[in-house]
Amino acid sequence: MIRSRLTKSMRLRRRGSSTLDYVMTLGVLFTMSGLIVGYGRRIMQLVYEMTGFFLAWPFM
Repeated sequence: MIRSRLTKSMRLRRRGSSTLDYVMTLGVLFTMSGLIVGYGRRIMQLVYEMTGFFLAWPFM
């Protein structure tokens, strides 16, 4: 009987922590995806320039 009271009280205290973990995870993922989208154009441009350089280098 004591165990059931303890687990119930522990459950009531831990009620919103899974929601908080979910929100924090989404915050980190949205921030990272925003940075990737923001820098994506620059990264593609640099990869294109490097590929062009390595392909054209033997002919210079």
